[in-house]
Formats: sequence, structure tokens, C-alpha cells
Amino acid sequence: MLLFKEKLQPSGNSNVWVAITDDEILIDEVREIFTSLGCNSMAIGERYLALEVKAQNNYFKVKDRLNQLRANGIVDYAESCISAQHI
Repeated sequence: MLLFKEKLQPSGNSNVWVAITDDEILIDEVREIFTSLGCNSMAIGERYLALEVKAQNNYFKVKDRLNQLRANGIVDYAESCISAQHI
């Protein structure tokens, strides 16, 4: 069992959960979009990924891209943990 005791230091990174809603789009295509913006990601199955936006990245560029993809019916997303640096 894991036990959380304390937060030593905030990383400044943000996390976003992304669901691919267009069946024609491969997860690696979406991951590449965000890799080009300096983000790390982890695939969770074939349709979901966890996106890490580093503290030094411009979150507004990432969010703009997420909103474009959402408007085109390609993804939906949830901002699971947004750093104070990205607000």
C-alpha cells in the first residue's frame, strides 16, 4: 500500500487527461502533436492519454491546441491538475 505523507516541493507541472473521440485518429498522432509542443505523454489504452505540461512550457499554446482538436471532434479533455504557474 502506498501512503502519501507530504508534498516536499511543487513541480510547477500541469496534467491533462485526453480522450480521443475520433475513431479515425491514432493515439500516436495526437501524442506527436503535444510532443512537438514540449509535452510528455503516457498512453492509457488506445483512446486515452495523460499529458504532462512542464512548468517552463507555455500552457496557453497547449490549451489552444486542445481546444482546436476538441472543436474538430478529435479529442475531449479534462484539466486534472493545473499548476499555479499555468493559470
